[in-house]
Amino acid sequence: MIEKKGFSISKIVIYLVLSLWAVTTVYPFLWVILNSFKDRTQIVANSFVLPLGELFTTKNYSRAFTRFNIWGAYGNSIIISGLVTVFVVIFAGLAAYGLARYHFKGRKALQSLVIASMMFPAFATIIPVFQMENSWGITNTSSVWLSRLSVILPQIAGNLSFAIVVLMGYIQLTIISDEVVSLQNQLEELQTENVTLTAQHEQMFDLATVKEVAEAAGMSKPSSSQIYYIDLSEGDSAVVYQQEESNLLSRLLTSLNHGIYAVVEYFE
Repeated sequence: MIEKKGFSISKIVIYLVLSLWAVTTVYPFLWVILNSFKDRTQIVANSFVLPLGELFTTKNYSRAFTRFNIWGAYGNSIIISGLVTVFVVIFAGLAAYGLARYHFKGRKALQSLVIASMMFPAFATIIPVFQMENSWGITNTSSVWLSRLSVILPQIAGNLSFAIVVLMGYIQLTIISDEVVSLQNQLEELQTENVTLTAQHEQMFDLATVKEVAEAAGMSKPSSSQIYYIDLSEGDSAVVYQQEESNLLSRLLTSLNHGIYAVVEYFE
């Protein structure tokens, strides 16, 4: 039976709040895109009007591509983001594997230090990082690659802690999954061995197998003349045998015999 889910008042209120929040988030991007197709004199006068008819123009885009090196900026972004991603994955992967896989002294302290480093805001490190890179001579240079390096290094350092935490959780989950798979394989092996041992046990105590082994050992089934039956139909009974006491003469003879035997052994 399929139950029909109705909308309660609380759900309606939640959906309305989320919809308003989505509109306030998306609308600024739409406003910028729409006004980019207007002349800059019309952006203020007709800011909330759709760029249709005489308002529509592409002069802003042609002016931007003519005055500025847009493709060079995109190229720098692709190069910087690509190198940052590669180095962060490599360094964070090595650190996360060591922290998740190996147990050593100070492991918990290092994990806490990595997590604590995520609490520092990146804006608080802009001036110290710039001064450090300026002392290295990699800022404000004519070399394009040194300028790119001055942007790549802070990005790697800023994203390393978060990447270590994420990859460490993934590696720990992978380790648990591998252990579960290993236990399942061991369980299947034990079940297979149990079936094999059960079959061998049943075969070992099979009457046909016992008969075959007995005949191979020269044993044969007893005939009717070799079988004797005991009648146990009557009641049980017990007979007590008691040794009779010897008389005086027999005891004297026994003592004399022992004495003579002792004298003979002494002289021998």
